[in-house]
Order: sequence, then C-alpha cells, then structure tokens
Amino acid sequence: MKTVKIIISLLAVLLFCAVLTACAEEDKEQPKQNVVQVAEADQKEKVQEPKDDDGLASREQKAREQSDSSDEDDRIDTPKKDDDGLAEREQEAREQQEQAEQERERREQEEREEQERREQEEQQQSNGYEHHIGDAVFYTEHDLWKYVIPNENNPVHKWLDLEAMLRDIWGNVGLLGGGDGYFGADGGATTRAVAFDNNGKDFVPGVGYTVMDSYIFVGKNGEEQYDSVVRIYNEKQPPEGWIVVKGFSFGFSPDAAALLLYMLEQNELNPRRNIAGELPLPDNYECGWR
Repeated sequence: MKTVKIIISLLAVLLFCAVLTACAEEDKEQPKQNVVQVAEADQKEKVQEPKDDDGLASREQKAREQSDSSDEDDRIDTPKKDDDGLAEREQEAREQQEQAEQERERREQEEREEQERREQEEQQQSNGYEHHIGDAVFYTEHDLWKYVIPNENNPVHKWLDLEAMLRDIWGNVGLLGGGDGYFGADGGATTRAVAFDNNGKDFVPGVGYTVMDSYIFVGKNGEEQYDSVVRIYNEKQPPEGWIVVKGFSFGFSPDAAALLLYMLEQNELNPRRNIAGELPLPDNYECGWR
C-alpha cells in the first residue's frame, strides 16, 4: 500500500513536470508565433501601405497641384496688377508717339505745301505774267500794262496800243487795220487776224457805258486754219475804267484785254482752236471757234 502511494506520488511528480515542460514549450513557441504574427502583420502593413500611399500620394499630389495652382494664380494676379499699370504707361507712350507722329506729318505737310508754293511762284515767274479771271489762271510772256497808255482826252479810261502788241507777237508783218480789227501778212502763205466788237449798256454821262458785251476773235491761216472766239456778256465796268483800243472805239476790261493777249500769244506758240475754252472762265464767258 505504501508502495502504491509512492508510485502515485512519482507519477504525480512526473505529470507535474510534464505539464511544466509543456507550458515551457508553449511559452517558447508563443513568442515565436507572436514574432511570426507581428512579422506577417508588418508584411501586410507593408503590402497595404502602398495602397494607402497611393491614395495619400494622390491626395498629396492634388494638394500640391492646388497649391501650385494657387501659387500660379498668385503669380499671375500679382503681375496682372503690375500689367495694368504697365498697359496704361504703354498706352500713354503710344498716344504720345502718335501725337508726335501726327505733328511730324503736319510739319512735313506744311513744308511740302510751302515748297510747292515756292516752286509754283518760281514757275509762275518763269512762265511770265500771271492773270486771273474768276477761277482761271493763265500767263503771258508779254506784260499787258506795257501796252496800256493814258488817254489824255479821258482820264477815266485808258488806251490799248494793240498795234504795238501785235508787232511784238506777230513779228515783222504787214499790218492792215481798220473796221473791227487788224490783218497781218508775212509775205508767205500764213495770215493772221484779230477782230473785236462790243455793245455798251447803261450809259452814264461823264462815265460812259457801265455794262459791256464784248466779242474777240483771233485767227491764223496757213496749212490749216486755227481760230478762237470769245463772247463776254454783261461785264461791268471795272473801277479802273475800260481799256479802249487806240484808234478804235472798242473798249475792253483789263481781264478781257489780258485774255486777248493770251490768245494771240498761244496762237503763235501752239496754234489750235478754242484756246480760251481751255480755261475755267466764268459763266458769262462763251468760248468756241468759227
């Protein structure tokens, strides 16, 4: 009986030792398992981290883009304010430049006009003596007033020495005067003629006719016939009076006398028909040829 108790006690001791041993083994394995589990968990976290990192990276990327966009907006907005001021200054500079350019063009235009005026005056001087009838401007080689002489018998009017004028223009030709004009022959086949007539109106004693209708004819015959005719209606007596053809009773205004001189010269320089019709004479001047 005593032996049985000892055996049971030994068995109990052995069992206890076995239990301790098992627990010890279990404790040894538990840390290993925990280490493995922690490692596995870490591995899972590492595997899952990229997913989280992707989302985080995406969010961070968006945040950076938004930040960059905000910075860019700030950078754009800031110069924009500066650009507004710059644009105003540039606009002012452009306006000043345009004004300077316009002023320069104006001065150049004035200089061109002045130059043209001087050239025109020089041309007029080279062309001869200038005459105006309304809008018509023409030039003669001879001075009209060279042939206008005082009238001793009538201080109101003057004489026109037409014969002297014709000799200067026609040259050394035989002159025949009488009736209503002059006829000239140079001994060859060319003949020349000038004729005139007028009709006085509104006679005033001591003054004469205050209104005149006039007729002028200039012709040249050679291989061809060239002639010009002018009729002047309702011409009022000028302040300086009429210019009466010496030796005749026909009188002209200074304008009509200048036109007669021009027609005579042109018919020698460049014979043609209707010379007076080339000028923009007033409406009461009727021009043509026979």
